[in-house]
Amino acid sequence: MKVLFDNIEKELKGYRFYIVLLFTIVYCLISLVNHYNFRTYAFDLGIYNNSIYQYSHLYNNPHPYVYWHVTNFLGDHFALYTMIFSPLAYLFGSYTLLYLQIAAIIFGGIGVYKIVKLKYPDTFLPEISLFHFYTFYGIYSALAYDYHDNVVASMFIPWFILALLNNKIKKLIFYAVLICIGKENMPLILAFICIGLVFLTKVKRQKIILLIISVCSLIYMYIIVSYVMPSFLVNSQKIGHLRYTILGKDGSEILHNLIYKSRYLITALFNNVDLDKTVNFIKEETYFCLFMAGGIGLLIRPEFLIMVVPILVQKMYNDDFGKWGINSHYSIEFAPIIILALYFSFEKISLKLKYGIAFLFAFLSFSTTFAKLSYRRSFWYSEENSNIFFEHHYYSRIDKMVFNEMCRAIPDDAKLSTASMFAPHLSFRKEIYAFPDTKRANYIFIAESNHDYPLKGDLLHQEILKYQNSKDWELVKQLGNMYLFKRK
Repeated sequence: MKVLFDNIEKELKGYRFYIVLLFTIVYCLISLVNHYNFRTYAFDLGIYNNSIYQYSHLYNNPHPYVYWHVTNFLGDHFALYTMIFSPLAYLFGSYTLLYLQIAAIIFGGIGVYKIVKLKYPDTFLPEISLFHFYTFYGIYSALAYDYHDNVVASMFIPWFILALLNNKIKKLIFYAVLICIGKENMPLILAFICIGLVFLTKVKRQKIILLIISVCSLIYMYIIVSYVMPSFLVNSQKIGHLRYTILGKDGSEILHNLIYKSRYLITALFNNVDLDKTVNFIKEETYFCLFMAGGIGLLIRPEFLIMVVPILVQKMYNDDFGKWGINSHYSIEFAPIIILALYFSFEKISLKLKYGIAFLFAFLSFSTTFAKLSYRRSFWYSEENSNIFFEHHYYSRIDKMVFNEMCRAIPDDAKLSTASMFAPHLSFRKEIYAFPDTKRANYIFIAESNHDYPLKGDLLHQEILKYQNSKDWELVKQLGNMYLFKRK
């Protein structure tokens, strides 16, 4: 039996490169194909693409899409990656952030691999963990829905933990900074990760450093959310994503609810307590997927359970039930923590049992993710966006040649209002707006479609007719179902 295991070890160790290569291809088939086939949108890739264009040209107001919501990108999300990586836009164009996101996920998986290798050298458990991580459902959900900074930020978490395990304090601080600047919620997650690691490590110096990083992260977050982000807003604008009315309107009400409504809040963490019963079982689906991915490790190693507390709170208590489920990027922060919790949980059992558990949950994770490519309880799921085995995933809803021909008629300096599905491809300009917002636009480029947001079908048709008959606009060009209007 030992000889058998030794042979398997030798074989699998040689395949880590191929595991990385395989999933790089899979991720590209999801993300890049979606973008090419016009299944990325103004919200969110269009916003991010416009921000990297504006940053790369040293403009200071990179968020015109949602000027009715905020007047600056940093007032909506305090995310600095777009600023840092904006020069890459000159090389990769509208695909820049999608490449970055894929590379980050691959990088995060390698971090998980190195941690498991450090704990279990001379085994093929690191290769299993690498496969396991790359099959986590949250990664596929994130890749299927544009680009988001917290996806990149989350991939630095295993490297932060690895730096601690190797006692590399400078690297520890470096990765802490990278996590914090990813998005305004990431410092809170990092603070709880540090608290969890305090209970994990036995080195007093490391405990002190982790507590310092935790406190600094919370202070940073408080300053950002309370002072920096509001400074980019005007009039009655508010930060749009901090909506947790179930917890309370302010600090005193939150404290009151935690004391006197604790049972209700615990129930709300796991179940829908809203009157709208159409959103039942969305939270349950999330917990099911987390368990199948290896979530049992959180119960065995409560240090890691501490780490996921803020992730669960920001998901399950949010007013937007779209954040409760397994869609989009709202589960990505779980990815490294869930996998590492599992591998830390069985360090005291026999090697054969380690292999058995590792193989089991890698298989369960893969099976769950594969099954959820076809059906989800969560709202607004699109199979053609996520399922690379679905033939429609490779069909474009727009004729690319016609699109390119229409684009040639749009001046580079046009203040453009365009369809949501066109926006990520046309965001490399100073002013661009998501149709039907045309107040500041001098060009409109849209197409009749049943897929666009927020107008589609008959509503979109009526809107096109309005501009065709308008005294203020003229039809410059029409090819098929695409229309280009110019303000007179």
